Amino acid sequence: MARRTHRAARKRLLKKFLAPLLTLLAAALTGYSVWDYTGGASLPAAAMPEGALVSVQVIDVGQGSSLLLHTAEHSVLIDAGEREAREAVAAQLDAWGITSLDLMVLTHPHTDHYGGAVGLLGEYGVDALWMPAVSEVLLPTNRSYGQLLDAIEQNGCAVELLTEPRTLSLGEGITLSLLDGFVPEPDNLNDTSLCLRIDAGEASFLITGDGETPVEDRLREGGEPIDADILVAGHHGSSTSSRQKFLNAVSPKATAISCGAGNDYGHPHEKTLERLAPFGPVYRTDLSGTITFTTDGKTISVTAGQINDTIDAKG
Repeated sequence: MARRTHRAARKRLLKKFLAPLLTLLAAALTGYSVWDYTGGASLPAAAMPEGALVSVQVIDVGQGSSLLLHTAEHSVLIDAGEREAREAVAAQLDAWGITSLDLMVLTHPHTDHYGGAVGLLGEYGVDALWMPAVSEVLLPTNRSYGQLLDAIEQNGCAVELLTEPRTLSLGEGITLSLLDGFVPEPDNLNDTSLCLRIDAGEASFLITGDGETPVEDRLREGGEPIDADILVAGHHGSSTSSRQKFLNAVSPKATAISCGAGNDYGHPHEKTLERLAPFGPVYRTDLSGTITFTTDGKTISVTAGQINDTIDAKG
């Protein structure tokens, strides 16, 4: 039964996404691309604080991950937590008056990153969806992944299975970059994670999904800038991520960790917290709830629970 399900999942994946992948690979032959979004605004300008360029929210979805990036005109959702996290993510979207997303990014196919997307895709418009290209050997065959594929098809969004870096312009000098964290032959789904960098003025954010040491090494050795003000710790603060050489290269001024209170994995691991200690404050969703970073390009404000901090961007 598992083999039959695997073949069915593969057949459906190829049918739905092979054409977009071939288009992407053809474009990659000409080098990295820059996509200037030209669709309709998804977020009212009045919703952003005066002078703010971008807000990045690490949403409290328990043991999982979901980030909402929004500017005066555009919105991007990066992961959506487990299936039951849909309500928490929807609450943030609704609070900002977001009815459709310019882009949804599912960093890799683990349920604690894509589960909530199944419901969200049925409730919100999504213009484009980025996912990593995953080999047949690693391709999930579980029921929830099949439900995700169905939801994507019903939503009608444009899907791209990504294998090369690219940069998305969100206006006002704000960019969302997909970095080269692509491990040539990953042996687990964590290391298929898409890695993203957000730049707004002098401020920068780095997001690595559940990428572990091979992904971090690839980022360090790839030649692209990974130095950033804010690091969203990989793999929920697991000791298999946020390794010392990587942290030295990123040199964050603060770190956010998305994890559930009392989770079964012991996230964040003590070794990770020890390595992060020299790099400024560590903000955790299990302790403070949703973490909101807002920047005008020079300073970054941080609000979460009772926290109200200001961080100067490195520039």
